[in-house]
Amino acid sequence: MIARPVDVDPPPTEPGCPDKPASMATVVGLSAMARAPYASGVIGVSVWDMTRGKVDDSAFWQAIDRSREGVEGDVEAQAEALHALLSGWSPEEVAAFDAAFIRHNLELHRWDLWAAAEVLIGWCSGDVFTDFRSWVVAQGSEYFEACRADPAVLADGRLADEEEVGVAEVLAATASQVYEDLTGRSIEDDFPGHPNVFDVDEPAGERLDEATIARRFAAIRPIAHIPAPGGPR
Repeated sequence: MIARPVDVDPPPTEPGCPDKPASMATVVGLSAMARAPYASGVIGVSVWDMTRGKVDDSAFWQAIDRSREGVEGDVEAQAEALHALLSGWSPEEVAAFDAAFIRHNLELHRWDLWAAAEVLIGWCSGDVFTDFRSWVVAQGSEYFEACRADPAVLADGRLADEEEVGVAEVLAATASQVYEDLTGRSIEDDFPGHPNVFDVDEPAGERLDEATIARRFAAIRPIAHIPAPGGPR
């Protein structure tokens, strides 16, 4: 375990009350003042950027990679590892990690990836596609970028069991659960403007027709066929 630095400033306090820890509202207000960030054991340096109110992206992906170590693609085991890791962070860092996870999930809200996901697992509702995107984020930055650049990479066979997509919903909620464990409150209670993974518009890009889907994703072999409601597609 990487030791935490000892030369970091203490957490902020309420103005005029040096013995009273700052409320979340005060912490958010202090962000523009470039107060010294909290320290994290992720990489031995701070991942909480008070000036921007978010986790440094490299630290976010390092945390994802650490959660993947030794789990051999088991998303449930990865979620447990991530829970243990984030439990050692400050609540602010956990909230920022959650925001980063949601941001990356939404970056994958694209028509081409949705089409490729349907080729791979069958009918893919909006909720299922949300979980599918969470599964992609959970694979780390390299796979995330590959899927965003060309969803045909899903032909690599990394997803061998469609049930892992459903479990990815649990992994995506891990930071939110840790935050509640640490504070007794929800992230939304303390950060009303926190992003929501379901707050989306139309997917990015152009919707693909059947011929284009068949051509672009011919190498993807279905691992399941989830039928559309009402019968076969």
